Amino acid sequence: MSRQDTEEFLNYGKTLELDEFRLACLTAPENDDYPVHLTLETYKHTDCPEFETVSYTWGGEDGDHVPSQPVFVGPYWDVIFQTRNCWNMLRSIRPWRGVRMVWVDALCINQNNIKERGDQVAKMRQIYEECARVIVYLGPDIALPAQGQFPHRRRLEELDQDLGHLHKSSSDDEKLGQIEVAMRTLLHRRYFSRVWVIQELVTSQRAVMRIGDTEFAMDNTTASRLEDASTDWSWDQSGAPWLQYMTQKSIQVEDLYGVLAVTSKSHRTRQIYEIDCLAFLV
Repeated sequence: MSRQDTEEFLNYGKTLELDEFRLACLTAPENDDYPVHLTLETYKHTDCPEFETVSYTWGGEDGDHVPSQPVFVGPYWDVIFQTRNCWNMLRSIRPWRGVRMVWVDALCINQNNIKERGDQVAKMRQIYEECARVIVYLGPDIALPAQGQFPHRRRLEELDQDLGHLHKSSSDDEKLGQIEVAMRTLLHRRYFSRVWVIQELVTSQRAVMRIGDTEFAMDNTTASRLEDASTDWSWDQSGAPWLQYMTQKSIQVEDLYGVLAVTSKSHRTRQIYEIDCLAFLV
């Protein structure tokens, strides 16, 4: 066994069976600068563990896909390098006490094991359907640390009303400035143009998105509430028309052509796999 194979086995163990999946268990850090450390645990779907999933982009808004940041795994603190955006996401979602169990694709799948990766990607819909909720991470410039132990809570349709409540530390860390993010500009971020996040948000039961120091909740009533909150709101003219079907289990159109039309603003990099993914959402 090569050194690389040995390191992968220490981190991941044996190849996952078809009825198994891994969860990343994040524990509370000693302080904000504490390294990102987690354990990986394997479960069968029939075990029905309670967990959350994360929806994010590996490369973030700047498209940096270089695995440059260390994530420490297990009792011996073995290292798996991740992208900066993934690393920032893990820092952001660490609990302030106890353990948080999450499914993160880059970590919970052995990306160098072709069979395991194919099997796990094929059942991502099942994983997102079974999770308690999806944590949407838009990047460190948007998702800021909560000022206290818990973030403020709002519903997504209240975003445009609550711009004055989204605070951000200024460069000298002495005064507070404001992040002013409206729904229309938010939906033009790189995250919402990624095809894979469509499946993650459509098939889940509920989701939460950190904007500033506030968590905005989304469920199957959010799309209609957004329309009711604004007289000039139009999904067709937004940056992500597919978002109107968030947490509704499917994109409610007649056929695959309708799905492709509502997702036409999303960028596709792996055409065959992504079209297969969208087909399951009809």
